[in-house]
Amino acid sequence: MSDLLQSVVSTKCWNFSNRTTTCNCGETHLKTNTGSIQSPGYPSNYPSNTVCKYLIEVDDGKRIELTFDDVNTETNWDNIAVFDVANDAAQQVKFVTGTTNPGPIKSSGNQMFISFISDSSGVRKGFKASYKTVTASFQNTQVVWRN
Repeated sequence: MSDLLQSVVSTKCWNFSNRTTTCNCGETHLKTNTGSIQSPGYPSNYPSNTVCKYLIEVDDGKRIELTFDDVNTETNWDNIAVFDVANDAAQQVKFVTGTTNPGPIKSSGNQMFISFISDSSGVRKGFKASYKTVTASFQNTQVVWRN
């Protein structure tokens, strides 16, 4: 695991109500080719002041496709952030809040990091998402044939 990714994964979680660092639903490192993640308590309401971290890692040379099966968070206050982790860099690719399903999200590398944070007010059902491994594709590649 790269130093940058290690620092992202090991970053302490923040509890908004008492200003302490904790991950009250844990840190999950998934290393399977298919699987799912969900907010704590799903399909019932998630608790206030929740911080969850999920790292999905598949085989080298493969990519990840994350699909939200259900999304229902407190709009603008509780959110899901999806990061593409590739080449020792993590870049946020989606910010999900409310009930809008973002559609499938594909990674450019073999790792994806997802965080879920809720504040101290309203709670909702949360989210459920599934992921699968997809074969890397060569996009924006120009092939030149020479005789």
